[in-house]
Amino acid sequence: MKKDFDLLIIGGGSAGSTAARFERQVDLSVAIVEKSRLGEDCTWIGYTLSKTFPRAAKSAYTIRDAARFSVIAPDPAIDFKSALGRVNSAVQETF
Repeated sequence: MKKDFDLLIIGGGSAGSTAARFERQVDLSVAIVEKSRLGEDCTWIGYTLSKTFPRAAKSAYTIRDAARFSVIAPDPAIDFKSALGRVNSAVQETF
């Protein structure tokens, strides 16, 4: 099957993915060539690391704020060693 594209992007990292999304918004056909998987380290590792700790903080805040809605819960504590272990496990599962 032969297909013509308006744009060929080499590399499916964050820049390549962003470029492809932009081009699709203006109705161009786009092909991405990537040797492994789309997203690279930023998507697969950086995202996990950068989202784990804020999510833990938000969860702790939600628990602390629950009394406002008549839900009584013990004061939460964040186990940073365990959170980092979760990040490492997610990275290992990815690779």
